[in-house]
Amino acid sequence: TELVMTSLESTRSYIREVLRPRMYEELGEDQFIIEAMSTSYITRVIMDRFKDALPAFKYRRTAMGARNPSFEANVQEQKMIEYFRAHPEEQEWHAMERLGSERYFTLYRPVIFNASCLHCHGDPEEAPGAITSTYGELLGFHRKTNEIGGILSISIPLEESLAQIWQRSFRMFGTVLILALLLYS
Repeated sequence: TELVMTSLESTRSYIREVLRPRMYEELGEDQFIIEAMSTSYITRVIMDRFKDALPAFKYRRTAMGARNPSFEANVQEQKMIEYFRAHPEEQEWHAMERLGSERYFTLYRPVIFNASCLHCHGDPEEAPGAITSTYGELLGFHRKTNEIGGILSISIPLEESLAQIWQRSFRMFGTVLILALLLYS
């Protein structure tokens, strides 16, 4: 989970620091191409493709007051956002939890809005027209620098991994037991 999360953070960093400023240079500050400039959109598409190869992985990037209602934080994610707001020094939290009928190991990290995010998530009157015409001027705005406004989570199923560990342990223990009995005999 940490490897995947680090890879996604590297992608977001590249988009924020290199690609998005270059796109603004070429297109102007009032233009916004979601497929090339939105860290949220791009990492979700990457993880959708990742999920094709490893369908058991669950990835979510959600927020309270999300611009797109599909990415509004659920009850557990809201609790985690509040946890990170109450403990701003914490950079991640992980736990085993039950999602439906299966147990998962989940890694959570806060989404922290920095200055470059505020061009699109700050004052709606200063946001690119492409964003306000697509999403309106109500949701996803009025964020502040260093505000924790969302959560990233990656969950991997434990049942299959624990079953493999159990099978290997049982085989190893069985082999050792048989060898001990043969040696004793």
